[in-house]
Amino acid sequence: MTPTPTEEEIPGQPPPSKTKNSSNFFVRVATIDDVKHAPKMTSIINSAYKSDDGWTSNKNIIKGDRTTLQNIYACLRRSDETSSAFMCAFTKRDPSSDSSKKADETAVGTVMIDPMTDSNGNDHYCIFELFAVNPADQSKSVGAQIMYAAMAQAKKMGYEAAFLKILDKKTKLRSWVRI
Repeated sequence: MTPTPTEEEIPGQPPPSKTKNSSNFFVRVATIDDVKHAPKMTSIINSAYKSDDGWTSNKNIIKGDRTTLQNIYACLRRSDETSSAFMCAFTKRDPSSDSSKKADETAVGTVMIDPMTDSNGNDHYCIFELFAVNPADQSKSVGAQIMYAAMAQAKKMGYEAAFLKILDKKTKLRSWVRI
């Protein structure tokens, strides 16, 4: 049963009681205009999957890089907010800067929302892929912010359910995802 949100809770944002240190980050849909962040996004995903520092490392499970720069460019191109959306967490902008400029944003996490069709041909599901947080920014609720924003975005796009693939051997990550 889904709990009823309190007045302090904002749909698509983590409930205040579920986050810590999250005021330094925000999540938005990345677009082709964010191509300048693609190398950083690629680095975040690859380092999160094979870092010695991050608690989500798959270094002993998967060999090689998780993604490529070309794949991130493709994600940015298909991020149209109708069937796909590439969500990215950024550090908050300097309040003294012009808020219309994105120059001072730094990517710290990602997730790709893509359509998924089940074996019966139903296409009202999506899958969350390329979910990653920069190892230096893990345990700061960035991942929770990304997941809440991705769930809200998936709902806005008309998806009824979302799936996140997690390797069986990732027991700590599997337990974290049970929000």
